[in-house]
Amino acid sequence: MEAGHAADEAQRSDKFRISMGDVEPPSPVLRWAYRLFACETGRQGVRVCIVVVCVLAVLSVVTGLEGRFSCGSVVAPLAGYGNVLGMSFLGDTMVWPYTLLVPLCLVLTRSAFRRTVVLLNEVAEVASDEWRDDRTELGCADELRKAKEILGFRHGWRTLVLRVLAWSVALTFWSYNSTTCALHPWLPDRAYPYASDEVVVLSNPDVPPTALRAGTTLPAKIKLPRPIHLPKWDCDLANAPLSCVATRLWCLAFYGIIPFLFSHLIVMIWAVCSFLRATRHWSQDKDVETSTLRIESFAKDNFGGLGYLTDAGMSYLYVISAVLTLLAMSLIKEGQATPAWHDCFMLAAFVPLAIVVFLLPTFLLRRSIVAAKSSCLSRLSTDLNRLTAEVQESCRPGCPSDVARSTSLYYHLSSLKAVYDHVQGMAEWPLTASVFVRMGLSLGFPIVIVILEKVLLKSLGG
Repeated sequence: MEAGHAADEAQRSDKFRISMGDVEPPSPVLRWAYRLFACETGRQGVRVCIVVVCVLAVLSVVTGLEGRFSCGSVVAPLAGYGNVLGMSFLGDTMVWPYTLLVPLCLVLTRSAFRRTVVLLNEVAEVASDEWRDDRTELGCADELRKAKEILGFRHGWRTLVLRVLAWSVALTFWSYNSTTCALHPWLPDRAYPYASDEVVVLSNPDVPPTALRAGTTLPAKIKLPRPIHLPKWDCDLANAPLSCVATRLWCLAFYGIIPFLFSHLIVMIWAVCSFLRATRHWSQDKDVETSTLRIESFAKDNFGGLGYLTDAGMSYLYVISAVLTLLAMSLIKEGQATPAWHDCFMLAAFVPLAIVVFLLPTFLLRRSIVAAKSSCLSRLSTDLNRLTAEVQESCRPGCPSDVARSTSLYYHLSSLKAVYDHVQGMAEWPLTASVFVRMGLSLGFPIVIVILEKVLLKSLGG
């Protein structure tokens, strides 16, 4: 009987826990990328460094052999002006920085995935007995199963759409990039993505600057009457075939993984929000005052022991911060006088998105803390009222005096009141000073990186 009881307890425990193996992403692309760029041990970290260095070394050697590596090495003569500055390998801030930052995005997303699983398990651990015992679709076990399905991309047509969309975006972008960059000489002029009427002009002794205003000092940013094609290190299949082919393979891996990372981040936030919303919906549907979560009145985090949930929100913010850094790289390309409008739009859109990604789970967490706090205060209030009535009864005129009992009642009443006051003063928003500092640092990181890279490019002659 004891063995059977132990088996039942183990089965019951499994219903309220999620393991990493249960929710591994079904996409072979993500699974392969997570394994390749895993940094959980020192040996894995060394492997990641070797992979990144090898990729950069291959691109550097290829572009060096074809004279397209250093800043200022890619130019094109323009009659009446001089040389138009194009984009070299070092000046292309959406290639070599991405080789460093995309693996960082993978590491951060994997970390956010682990924190999401921990969050769901911890919430299920502090779930009330009433919610855990509920066998309906609103019960804890069923809601946790739903979150597990969402994390594993197995929750109906919406997760299927996310899987298909990730593949579609990755393949569409790679096809567009390969076609417009490698095959643009055989396409209409407007198909070439690197065209501008604002260019950086360098001096060329063989090209008299007859079209420039008198007194113009080169290099200078010039506004042309019409857009022209800007030369780029990887867009010349005829003269630089190795650079062109190597970059197309690079794009397939380093650009192609980004849609899959986004789809994974979406299901993480979706699963967390779904489970946290369920903690409130159960009480509302059952029309009970019992909270779905138990809180620890004297937890050191001052959030009833639920402050760890903030870690998941911060991990999502770190991923978005890394993506913001990727987008910010597009603002400082060599030879690009004005950033493309779509780059500015995406960068501006991701800043509020980063804040929403952090605040949405935090807002739902706050609602859970408020509900748990209210339930705890309700129970304490009931006990306080009962003890107060007993103290008042013992103090009535004519009532037999029992000093020991009165002292005990008063002591318990004072202690319970102190607990009530402590719970009432417990913070509801898990936004401490350290959290705000981490938010500021993560959102400010892209700006710092852009400034440092601009200084680096300038020192290299860009």
